[in-house]
Amino acid sequence: MLIIIINNILPHWGPNDGDRQGGGGIYCENGKFKLHNNKFLHDHEEHKYLTLKEILIHSSNIGVSKISNHFSDESIYKLLKKFGFGSKTYLPLNNESKGKIRLIKNWSQTSKNYISLGQEFSTNNLQLAFAYGVIANGGTLIKPTIVKKIFKKNKIKYEYKVQEIRTVLHRDITKLLLSTLTDVVNIGTAKDINLNEYNIAGKTGTAQKFKDGNYSNYIATFASIFPSDKPKYVMVVSIDEPQYGKHWANLSAVPTSREIIKRMIILDEDLHKKLALRQVKLYPDDIEAHSNLAGALYSENKPERFDNVIREYKLMLQLDPEKYELYKKIGSTYYEKAEYDSSITYYNKYAEIFNDDSGVLFGLADVYRQIGKFNEAISAIEDAILLSNEELYLKTTLLNYNYQDKRINSIDYLQSLNTMLLSADSFDDSLHLYFVLNGLYFGLGKVNKGIESLEIIKKMYFPRYGEFGALSRGLTSYYMKFYMLAGLSDTV
Repeated sequence: MLIIIINNILPHWGPNDGDRQGGGGIYCENGKFKLHNNKFLHDHEEHKYLTLKEILIHSSNIGVSKISNHFSDESIYKLLKKFGFGSKTYLPLNNESKGKIRLIKNWSQTSKNYISLGQEFSTNNLQLAFAYGVIANGGTLIKPTIVKKIFKKNKIKYEYKVQEIRTVLHRDITKLLLSTLTDVVNIGTAKDINLNEYNIAGKTGTAQKFKDGNYSNYIATFASIFPSDKPKYVMVVSIDEPQYGKHWANLSAVPTSREIIKRMIILDEDLHKKLALRQVKLYPDDIEAHSNLAGALYSENKPERFDNVIREYKLMLQLDPEKYELYKKIGSTYYEKAEYDSSITYYNKYAEIFNDDSGVLFGLADVYRQIGKFNEAISAIEDAILLSNEELYLKTTLLNYNYQDKRINSIDYLQSLNTMLLSADSFDDSLHLYFVLNGLYFGLGKVNKGIESLEIIKKMYFPRYGEFGALSRGLTSYYMKFYMLAGLSDTV
């Protein structure tokens, strides 16, 4: 709750101020401080004098406890309630706990000291995210929701509209808080998140659990806002009872948050591209920065995306001419762009260096097939078979190429597939062969045989993976193709 206390004092003190007498900061007792109840508070690190910003950056329990003494119990209680603590979050969830803040009449002389550290009251991560949302939203408490939109037949039937509950902070205060929380990530207790130039603001917290009348095991938490220069996400990660020694949030919740944030940034195409562009601008000679940008550009649904990705790959090759795997990536991208000659050129460059990569030989074979060079395609597949342990997949591909080039007829093709099916010794091999058979039946216009093979696939797949497995939707599209082939539009 250090954030709440700091917020309470910022209107009166600047982030770099110390005590009201203008000394060298707030004296943090070299890491050990006795309260009025004769119990001691400890800091993770020893400090003498710290400013407000430094107290937040270094997560000083003693510093924030001393700050809390400048305020009345009533003002702290009201601010906690204003942030939403001790109340439900307005989400339509059953059994949501509203948490608990004791009435002021039940507070002890040291309650506000402990409350400032997140003790003597209960909350949940939803409420904590709710409160951090105030900082991210410029001071306004926003009603949360689970459902953003509901679609029916490609029409929006419901769309969430932002609902403001109340103003909690002045916008200028939230800017100061965001700036300070960004410093916590860059130089303070959360610096291990280490995502360069991703502008994350956040605060670590390590609290003890109250069980059977005593404080015992720990909960490590990291609350984050990103990107902090233009907030879009608030995330709270807690590790319940981490291994002692790693119970500090910077050793448990922060690394976990790091991996989640990295994935979220990649999935958010707009944010991913903006951050990747910023990285390349700041570090033009950094190969990883160009790789991140290539990934962001590839996700864009634009006609020029392949040109942009190839440009980044070629820049990476200029930075490191021995990064040979880029030849394969460039060849693959040219293939997607349907520039097959260029694709062959780069695949061959890679194959000259790594002549034992069956994946590249398969890619090369597919390019040759696209431009009708079946001799070269079949030769590449045959070489790949000698190198790979994925023999069945490559052998069925080789059969398909021979059939497309009219080297074998459909009867020979079917007989070969059925022979392979009889000797298949795994579930995956059998499933693959039935799909190949199904594709051949579709090409031959054999509706009954095609639907029969789909029924076999369904009987194999559903008992193992269930009706909602990854393949289920694909099976529906296969059925639709055969019904349309048979002219059964009503069934479709």
